[in-house]
Amino acid sequence: MQTNEPSQEAGAKAPPGKQWKFAPQGKKKAHQGRRKNANPNVPAGAVTLDRLPLIYLNVPKSACTTIKNHLYFAEHGRYIDEPLAIHANGGLQRSRERTEEATEFFANKLKQPHLVFTFVRHPGKRAYSCFSEKIFHESKYSFPKIRDYIVKHHHLKLPAKMDFNYDLSCHRANFMCFLDFVQANFAGSTDVRVDAHWNIQTSIIEHFQRFFLIDFIGRVETFEAQFGFVLDQFSLPHRPDIGVRFNEGPKPPFSYEQIADEEVESRLRQIYASDYQLLGYAANASFF
Repeated sequence: MQTNEPSQEAGAKAPPGKQWKFAPQGKKKAHQGRRKNANPNVPAGAVTLDRLPLIYLNVPKSACTTIKNHLYFAEHGRYIDEPLAIHANGGLQRSRERTEEATEFFANKLKQPHLVFTFVRHPGKRAYSCFSEKIFHESKYSFPKIRDYIVKHHHLKLPAKMDFNYDLSCHRANFMCFLDFVQANFAGSTDVRVDAHWNIQTSIIEHFQRFFLIDFIGRVETFEAQFGFVLDQFSLPHRPDIGVRFNEGPKPPFSYEQIADEEVESRLRQIYASDYQLLGYAANASFF
């Protein structure tokens, strides 16, 4: 498959040998029914709609909540009351359901014209978002067992409520504890499975590529223009307001820009090297 050579604003340069299209500049037609192999077992993480020919490959912590809510609106003409409930809402078709009906639905969808897309995010910001929402803050959407594991094995020291001594250096140290855990997790040195929320984005995409030919990979940092491009490929019954974002969890006590000193950036580049290199993210990219 040919790859387009996009401008810097549009997306990343496709790595050699990868069947990826990063933010194409011109209009394109939906594929006339094709997939990479005849195996009907679609990888978990694919999301589609009953009527619209879009297939979204979910990369957690890369605007997945926003994308799913807008896809729901595009087909149903309304948003659901609780945006985070979109991850379990019945108004979307999901490959993870693994039912005979779901498998047959995706197989039929792939025989028709369709467009397969996903979005990626700056690796450092994505990792920090995961840490903030799943580990640092406690909610029904956080990972308490993972939090306890990092406390026990990687010396995470979470502050008590109203701890006024908890400052930037403390928070940066805790983020580094999380990165220690992630690095050990990737090396197979923990008792915890590699979760998609902190997994390497290029690894997630390569897993999808075993089944799908991906047409478009956009960046969260230029979401409105690039998601708008995806939606422009088809006549939609309902056009969502793509300027609206649905974000999970409370704000972290310090921004990524405050946290990301030279040591943090170096560790992130080491752990998420393939994302920085293959997705074209400079460690100090100016558009963040």
